[in-house]
Amino acid sequence: MSEPVYVAVICEGPTERMFVEEILAPHFQTLGIYMTPTILTKKGENGGDVKYSRLYHDLQTHLRQGHNRCVTTLLDFYGLKDHWPGYEEAKRETAPSAKQTMLSDAVKETANRTLEEWRSFERFLPHFVMHEIEALYFSCPETLADKLGVEPGVVQAIVTECGEPEAINHERDTSPSHRLDGLASGHFRKTSTGIAIAKEIGLSKMREVCPLFNQWVTTIEGLA
Repeated sequence: MSEPVYVAVICEGPTERMFVEEILAPHFQTLGIYMTPTILTKKGENGGDVKYSRLYHDLQTHLRQGHNRCVTTLLDFYGLKDHWPGYEEAKRETAPSAKQTMLSDAVKETANRTLEEWRSFERFLPHFVMHEIEALYFSCPETLADKLGVEPGVVQAIVTECGEPEAINHERDTSPSHRLDGLASGHFRKTSTGIAIAKEIGLSKMREVCPLFNQWVTTIEGLA
């Protein structure tokens, strides 16, 4: 019998943690992969103020807990700052895939310089959501519209405008979460409304429509 695999997911905040607990973890458990979310730590508080230095601190902690433990991230590209390795270059790219690849590769390369003894090169799988986790909810315009009480065409127009959910951009007024808040007339709640929508849409649909998200899930499945 193969050894179980444990994956720590360093999350940006409560929304991402709930997404892992309720959407991702049950799926991976069927494959013998045990996924545990943890919110990015900071002395005296959790979440917010997403800095590379905080990720690095948590990454060290998790890598040292066992050889069969891998570490990944569920962090939004939206809201990151220039101090992240590769961010300046990534934000100049237009394609979501190019942004994610450039940032993820730079973060992994930077971590490997000092964490190689802990096999970070094969145990660390950085992932940045393009551009927010709420973009995944646009995978099914009909379901999203029904949950928000708006016409499906209004949601579909946003997806059509951007080309795909993962291309819904990261400007202050047009990021996925701000668009959802606008559609819900200011009543969109990330940890209640958002997670309920995600559960209704389902993991399969989100993977079908969001190739970068699907690629990340597929990579973790491969750990089994």
